[in-house]
Amino acid sequence: MAKYNIHAGHCPQGKGASGAVGYLKESVEDRKVKGEVIRLLRAAGHTAYDCTCDKKTDQNDCLRYIVAKCNAHTVARDVSIHLNSGGGTGVEVLVVSKNSKAYKEATRISAKIARALGIRDRGVKIRPELYVLRHTNAPALLVECCFVDNKTDYHAWDYKKCARAIAEGLIGKKIEEKPAAKKAADKSFKVKTKQALNIYKSPGKDYTGKKAPESVYTITETKTVEKMPYGRLKSSEGWIKISSKYAETL
Repeated sequence: MAKYNIHAGHCPQGKGASGAVGYLKESVEDRKVKGEVIRLLRAAGHTAYDCTCDKKTDQNDCLRYIVAKCNAHTVARDVSIHLNSGGGTGVEVLVVSKNSKAYKEATRISAKIARALGIRDRGVKIRPELYVLRHTNAPALLVECCFVDNKTDYHAWDYKKCARAIAEGLIGKKIEEKPAAKKAADKSFKVKTKQALNIYKSPGKDYTGKKAPESVYTITETKTVEKMPYGRLKSSEGWIKISSKYAETL
């Protein structure tokens, strides 16, 4: 399994570092995408480090902070998540050069986001001047998910679809998540006993020799034997009678 650095661009509280704003706000949406990408990668068994900068700082310090966090880890790829602006439409992914080892993943991610959202695939762009792409130790790519100031992109936007396209494009295969196991409904309840009651190993059978003093108990299961209801004690000590003669349900 591989290791990845993932971060959302910009700092929401930063002076001049808060990102693009239009129908969508970049520093809000990119963090949603970042979180979901990390979750999906981890669900697929990979290691994903969150290198996002959430400090209140300026643009240059934000970039330095992100790069420092990225370079603290040895990873396969660094992934920077952004949203674009300027009136265009579609998705594009930026790399430092055509020889970048991240070029293949960048091409795949751009195409997958375009298909997932139904927007234009602008492809891979070469941007050697970008600080993050130039200074991270691992091959880096910067995803411009869509344009915040374009109505078509705004109406097509779905951060979960975008995140899945990024994660699957990064590792080159579909991520199959195991459905969460459904927890059994908690049917426990409390009773207040009216006297000390015998404790049985099973409902009405095999008296343990122990008594449950008059008190409040949590019952986790019930069973009726010969018209007498019994309740299993949460303590696992056994069963007690819980008819209205012996106990009051709270």
